Amino acid sequence: MIPALAFTILTAAMSGAPASTSQERKLDRVTPRKGPPAEGTIVRDTWKEVVLRLSSGSETTFRVEDVLSVEYADAPDAMKAGLADFEAGNWEEALTKITSAEEAVQGKGLDSATAKKITVRSWFGPWVTFHRGYCLKELHRIEDALRELLRYVDGALKEPNRDSRFLARACEAVMECYRGKADEPGMAAFLERVKAAPREVQGKIQQIASVQQGEMLLSSGKVAEAQAIFQRLAESPDVDIRTSGTLGVIRCHQKSDQPDALVRYCENVIKTTPLDQPGLLLLASLALGEAYGNRKEYRKAVGALVDAIVKYHPGRGTELVREHERALYTLAKTYEAWSAESTGDLKTTARIWAARTWRELSMEYPNGRYRDEANAGIARCEAPEEKKP
Repeated sequence: MIPALAFTILTAAMSGAPASTSQERKLDRVTPRKGPPAEGTIVRDTWKEVVLRLSSGSETTFRVEDVLSVEYADAPDAMKAGLADFEAGNWEEALTKITSAEEAVQGKGLDSATAKKITVRSWFGPWVTFHRGYCLKELHRIEDALRELLRYVDGALKEPNRDSRFLARACEAVMECYRGKADEPGMAAFLERVKAAPREVQGKIQQIASVQQGEMLLSSGKVAEAQAIFQRLAESPDVDIRTSGTLGVIRCHQKSDQPDALVRYCENVIKTTPLDQPGLLLLASLALGEAYGNRKEYRKAVGALVDAIVKYHPGRGTELVREHERALYTLAKTYEAWSAESTGDLKTTARIWAARTWRELSMEYPNGRYRDEANAGIARCEAPEEKKP
């Protein structure tokens, strides 16, 4: 898993919002990781940078790695809702709503007068293609996913200076599809195909390919070989690749059943990683909490998981937000296990905190992957007098 090399449209739209012709915001918005949002008109949105023309006529350039989110003023409501589901990992819902937005823009099922009201700029088509392909991949519709993702990659390679935001991430998704099919010739042919990518992004694509090679080795049980690749990637200067390499090393320790080595590795990552790289810290703290939980060292497990949730929140607009969701889920399960193996006041206290964590999970990620488990956990752990209407 590579952290998002792209940025989703952040929206407060309800996930069930229908397609709409209204776009309330008149200006595009770019939200940097540090500093206030800026509004204007996006004139370039590529794998390299986002350029925003301000109302004064001047232009501001943001490096991609410095951007938290981008919001397009002309995004249809169904697209916003679909992207909100995409961010939450609700792939089926996201696919339906993104397709609905595309059909609304195309005027399908609408009279011509209504269809004319829905206008979008050039960003819309590539965003639909990429997100649809990614959803299809997550839904294991591999051939359909490859069709969409390869179409996106080909378009981005043809015009890399226009609407190519998701080039590296799309390449990663294509490689995941070929890995899932165990199609090594397809993977090799694709790597030849993307040599047409801009030179500056070639290094990242090759490192992504190394991640996939490590995953293939790990899947086939060649843990030591996989770990050697992941260890090298964990030392990359690119924070996204370093995060993937670190996660790979963690998974190698987990697969080889080396709990002591896993704990030492995670503790070292936490000790040596600066605070401005919360993704790495989140992954290491989550894995450390899981390792302690497996040992039934619940107090240490809770400490590590609370750090992952509170101290190392990755921020909205990154794929690692799903790991934050998983940390909340793991914390709730840990509290329940602690309660089940305790007596007296400790048993009651752990149950209360399990209920509170399940409720926090349901509130922070109401449409997330664990919504059913969260609701069941609330019902299971909350005492009658604690239940909310």
